[in-house]
Amino acid sequence: MTRRTRARSPLTDVSRIGPLLVMALLLPADASGLTQDADTLTDRTTPAEAVDASPWTQDGELRVDRDRRAVQLTASLQTTAFLGSAPPDHQYHALVHRGGSAAGKALFVTDASDADIARILRELGARDEGGVPMSAWNLRWVPLVPQPDTRVRGTPIEVWVEWDGADRAYTLDELLEDPGGKGIDIRFGGNEEHDHHWDSGCILCLFSCPGGVVSNAAYTIRDHQRGVTTFDPGERLPADGTEVTITFLLDGG
Repeated sequence: MTRRTRARSPLTDVSRIGPLLVMALLLPADASGLTQDADTLTDRTTPAEAVDASPWTQDGELRVDRDRRAVQLTASLQTTAFLGSAPPDHQYHALVHRGGSAAGKALFVTDASDADIARILRELGARDEGGVPMSAWNLRWVPLVPQPDTRVRGTPIEVWVEWDGADRAYTLDELLEDPGGKGIDIRFGGNEEHDHHWDSGCILCLFSCPGGVVSNAAYTIRDHQRGVTTFDPGERLPADGTEVTITFLLDGG
C-alpha cells in the first residue's frame, strides 16, 4: 500500500524559498495585489479634501487653488449670535469678516477680509454682471419701486462647509432650514464699490445684497423686508464656537 504524504506549503519547503524570493522581486507591483490603484488612494469624498490634492498658495488668511478655481478659509460658528440678531436686520448674514460691523449678527465669522475674497474670486474668473445697486437697500421700504427686487446675477459659486468630526462636507442648503422654500443660489456680486457706505465685512448674504461679496439670488431684499425669508440653523450644524473650513468653488471648478 502506498503511503500518502501531506503536501507541504511552498513557504515551508526550503528547496523552493530561493526561487520564490526571485519571483517576488521580479513581479510587477500592480500584479502582486499588494498595492492599490493610485486613483483609489487619492479619491476624495469632500470638496476641501479634493482641493487638498491640488497645489495651494497662501494669500493672507486665504488658501487658493487657481487650477481648480477654489478659495478656502477658516471660520467660527456662532449660531447664538445669528439667532439673536434683531429684526429687521436679522438672520441673513451667513459669513462676515470678524472685524466688520455685522460680525455680531453673523452665522460664521472669519479673519479673512471681504476685500481679499472679492479680489481673489475676480482673479479666478468671477464676474458680477452688474451686481445689486445700493438703491435696492436704500429703497427697501418703498413699495412698487423695482430696485429692492433686484437679484444678484454674477458667476455661480458653490459653497461647502466642513469641520472635524463631520461625516462629509455640506452645502448651505443642507445646513440651513428655509421656510420660504426657494432655496440657495449663491452668485458673485463683488460690490467693492459699495464698501465706503458701511463697514459690515459681509462676505456671504442669504439674500441678494449690495454689500455681500457673494449672495443668494433666490431671494431679494424685498423678500426679507416682507418676511418671506428667514433662514434658521439646521440640526446638522455643530456646537457654537466650532471651527469650520469653508470652500468656495467657481462654477465649473
